[in-house]
Amino acid sequence: LETVQELFSASQKAEKKKKKESPTPNGETPDVPGEDDTTPIRPKELDRIISDAVVFGDEEAQENIRDLLDELSKHYDTETEENDDSIPTIGGVFGDRSIVLESHQTDLRKLVGKFCSTTVWGGIMETDETVLKDAISADINAVQAFDPEDKESVVAFVGGIDGSQPLFDFIIQFDSQFDSKGLETAERFSPIINNLKEKREKLFASLDMIMYHPVLLFGASEENRTNLIEYIKAWEQLPMLDVANAVHDDIYELVEYVYEESDDYGLGGVPIRPEILRADEVEYKEHDVVFSEIQEVVIQGIRDAKYTIWAAVAWLSNQAIIDELMAKKRHGVHVRMIISEEDTNRPYYRQLSENFDLRLIPHHGWNDWNRMHDKFCIIDFEYVMHGSYNWTKTANFNDETLATALDRDFVKKFADEFIRLYGEGHPVQQ
Repeated sequence: LETVQELFSASQKAEKKKKKESPTPNGETPDVPGEDDTTPIRPKELDRIISDAVVFGDEEAQENIRDLLDELSKHYDTETEENDDSIPTIGGVFGDRSIVLESHQTDLRKLVGKFCSTTVWGGIMETDETVLKDAISADINAVQAFDPEDKESVVAFVGGIDGSQPLFDFIIQFDSQFDSKGLETAERFSPIINNLKEKREKLFASLDMIMYHPVLLFGASEENRTNLIEYIKAWEQLPMLDVANAVHDDIYELVEYVYEESDDYGLGGVPIRPEILRADEVEYKEHDVVFSEIQEVVIQGIRDAKYTIWAAVAWLSNQAIIDELMAKKRHGVHVRMIISEEDTNRPYYRQLSENFDLRLIPHHGWNDWNRMHDKFCIIDFEYVMHGSYNWTKTANFNDETLATALDRDFVKKFADEFIRLYGEGHPVQQ
């Protein structure tokens, strides 16, 4: 997706350049502030220059990016003596400026290295983290690698009819069945698997370039473009439907043995009762936290509400947030508010009580020193925002925390607490 966005961006910038270079009414070309030609080219600018050259570059620009591809290929190649941190300057579209690259030995690169090698084609990582970006840098509890030529791999046929088999061996065994059944027109799997491995090995040699400079790799090199296309086509050559047709009788024999007879469902002439997986039984969960621009996150959460907003906040004086709540209320969203009974909140009692279902929580405890100090907001009983951030204007200048969660079981606990607080509160006394 990022690669496609870069190419679209390059095409849009070309139109802007034409407008900038258009002459003024007196025939002169306006002065456009330019970058100092001696400043280094950093990664973001480098990606832009490459995208522009790939989409709109002339032959000279194409030659420039091919030169860059050669230098970066050496840079990422640990087997060559020419591997070092410096990239020689390149003229043309790069203007003989020095090029600065970010370190490619990142946590993500190390993680990819565990699951992408000449033998490992993927796998499963077990970690205690629940957010993907945190899992990249987290400790790994266990790794199950996928090696299609290892019978101990996470994807293998263990204890099957023919015993434990690696995935590729399992597929290739159908060649002998084709031969025994005289299926001369059926395409054999052995050459397809060998071709797939060969094309993958070519791409794997440029793994770092694929990760960090895909537009350059495939835009400047016809050979690499061809490798990518042929690798995709190699996967397309696996005719699994032909296999199913070839072992038709074996499949039906297994179906009759495994499934319970039923009139509700059927596969051809074989009655079966499959388990139906309902989409609403699969819940997506996500947890995150922000430390800046918190008001914008709160407002966006309010705008996303479709049915209900329940908020319990100690102090509420941020008119921007109140306006967003009122806008949702006008669109039919049910808004319930719980705030602490405070002098600082008093100027807003009338506005809040006239527009929302409002409850005040009085001070309590010894000498009335204790108060309701919560700061959380529940959206549609699916999403919650909670943390240290008060809904006040001054909170925007503090060091604050706002955690968010899209997790029904987690949100339910906040909803239960809201109901408890609501029962302890009272309406504004007229």
